[in-house]
Amino acid sequence: LHLNSTAAACIYLIGVVLNCLDCGPWAAAAVSVMAVGCLDFFFIQPIFTFNVDDPVDAIALAAFLTSSLLVCRLAGKARQEARAARRDRDHVERLYELAQRLISLDPLRLDQPALLGAVRSVFSLKAAALFDAATAGLYVAGDAGADLEDRTRQAYIMGRDSDEPEWSAAFRRLRSGAKRSEEHTSELQSLTTL
Repeated sequence: LHLNSTAAACIYLIGVVLNCLDCGPWAAAAVSVMAVGCLDFFFIQPIFTFNVDDPVDAIALAAFLTSSLLVCRLAGKARQEARAARRDRDHVERLYELAQRLISLDPLRLDQPALLGAVRSVFSLKAAALFDAATAGLYVAGDAGADLEDRTRQAYIMGRDSDEPEWSAAFRRLRSGAKRSEEHTSELQSLTTL
């Protein structure tokens, strides 16, 4: 083939972009640098060396490297945002399913085992615990550890949500009313998930 450096750069750029679509950032950067090296070695005068005699060719190589790295960065960012969007969509779908199950419960009485069963089922949890502040009752569903009940009660007493990745546990305070003032603390409950 009798390609000039401009045509070769376009072909290499297409290869770099296609590579960026499904590889990591370091691999994409390595391919970009290798493409610049091949372009310089095979198409820029003097051929078969990594020397560049014309300053315009050096600027063109720098522009090619910059644009290919930028394309790789944008492709990586798009992949990351697509993953985040899928994760968020999955969370919304689970919350919607939980809302549908909770709506089917009897609104005149709180059925803690049914509530915990719905939470465990929708989120595929090993265990869930609920501390009802109004009655000081603690309800547990599933295979809970020995100190899950104490930690659930403690989450309510401390008044804050927390995550414990080492225990694969999350503690959340739930409100049965819309108000968030201190005088409505009796409406608080604590939910723990494993």
